[in-house]
Amino acid sequence: MSLWTLKNIIRGLVFTFILSACEGRENKEILNPLYFDINGLITSQISLLDSLKPGLNKSLTFDKVTEEQASPKVNWQQELEIFKEADINSPVLRETYQVKEEKGKRTTTIHYLPIEDKNKGVVKLSITYDANKKLKSIHCKITSNNWLYSFERDLELFFSNEKNLELLQGFSIKNSQEILFKKKDQSKLKANIIFSS
Repeated sequence: MSLWTLKNIIRGLVFTFILSACEGRENKEILNPLYFDINGLITSQISLLDSLKPGLNKSLTFDKVTEEQASPKVNWQQELEIFKEADINSPVLRETYQVKEEKGKRTTTIHYLPIEDKNKGVVKLSITYDANKKLKSIHCKITSNNWLYSFERDLELFFSNEKNLELLQGFSIKNSQEILFKKKDQSKLKANIIFSS
C-alpha cells in the first residue's frame, strides 16, 4: 500500500469521525431541547386526539365575514401542524432566546424572547401554567417584515387538566398581512374541540 493511499484512508476516517460527532451533537440537541418542546407537545396531542376522536367546531372570520364549520371527523395532523411553526429548538436558534418568568396570583408564564431584535420568525413564545404547574395555554407570535410587506401570525393553544392529563381544548390562529399599496388583510380562526360525554 502506497503512502499516498494510506494518507487518504486516514483522512477519510478522520472526516467520517468528525461528521459522526457533528450529527451526534445535532441529534442530542433535538432529543434534549433547550427551550420548551412545542414539537413534542403537538405530536403527543395529535396521538391523544386521534385515540379519543373528538369533533371540532371552527369559526373563520375574513374581511368581516364569519363562517362556522362543525366536523365530527378530524385530521388532527392537518389541523395542528401549523403550530410547529412555534418551534425554537432548531440548532441554528440555539442560545438566541432569553427566558423571562412572570408570576401572577394563580398562574406562571414563561416568556421566550429573542436576545436581539428580529424582523422574521418567532418573536415571542409564552407558556402559561396554572397554580398546580399544569399547562394552561401557549401563545406564539411570528412575524416577517421587509420594505414590501409585513406579516404577523398569532397562534394560541388552550388546555385543560383532568386526571393529570394535559389535553388540548381549543386553539386560535390570527393572520395579518399588509402589502405595499394594498389594504391590510386579516383573518381569524377559532376552534373548540368537542369531546363526547
